[in-house]
Amino acid sequence: MTKNVTRRLLTATVSTGVLASALVFGAQSAQASVGSSIINIASANLNNGPCSTNSAGGSGYYNSCSEAWCADFAKWVWAQDGVNVSGLTAGAGSFAQYGSGLHSTPHVGDAAVFNYNGNGYADHVALVASVNTDGTVSTIGGNQSNRVTWGKITASGYYGSQKVSGYVTPIGGRDDNPAPAQTTTWKAQVLVNGGGGIYHAIRDSSGNWSSFANIASQTGDIGTVGSIADAGINGVGCGDEGVGGVGGW
Repeated sequence: MTKNVTRRLLTATVSTGVLASALVFGAQSAQASVGSSIINIASANLNNGPCSTNSAGGSGYYNSCSEAWCADFAKWVWAQDGVNVSGLTAGAGSFAQYGSGLHSTPHVGDAAVFNYNGNGYADHVALVASVNTDGTVSTIGGNQSNRVTWGKITASGYYGSQKVSGYVTPIGGRDDNPAPAQTTTWKAQVLVNGGGGIYHAIRDSSGNWSSFANIASQTGDIGTVGSIADAGINGVGCGDEGVGGVGGW
């Protein structure tokens, strides 16, 4: 290789193709919370009555055909998502005594408990579907007009005449979405010598460069250089120009 080699960033246009300036592998995906998974299950049962076929193919929600069933519904939804429902009963007040008990900050998938008397009894329980920017909290609950329906807790903490006593976070639960993939970036550095040969090195995500190799020796004779497009001479440290699109040769 001659000493007067010029280091350039890709892209290089050659007689038989275009080389990409960066290769990006991996894709990032959002991971939904367990709470979102819980609400997806609750939403699949909207407008159901106490004895309707539920989203799992069964009838109703535990003993919903024969009793007040707001707690039956909330417990059933949590159980369908793999939440630990030990200690929960058909009584709404059992949610106030679950896990670490009531707290004041709602999260999606939490249970909202209303009119808890501090001694194991409450008037109602529903599931937090969203926490809204106006201070309200949207819910989905069973046995609301004898159906599974939407509700809304006002900014002052009321659902109708019922005052929210606090929120309870589920223990465990399942998230069906995969963990986000990591994005790893490799950037290519190109050497063009006076004879028209093309050499390159690849820098990995840790910043380490491979040794230079002749592209033609790896891919077959791809021809001599016709022009360098958008190259920009950048010295030995080239490669700190950000992430480019997916490409190859």
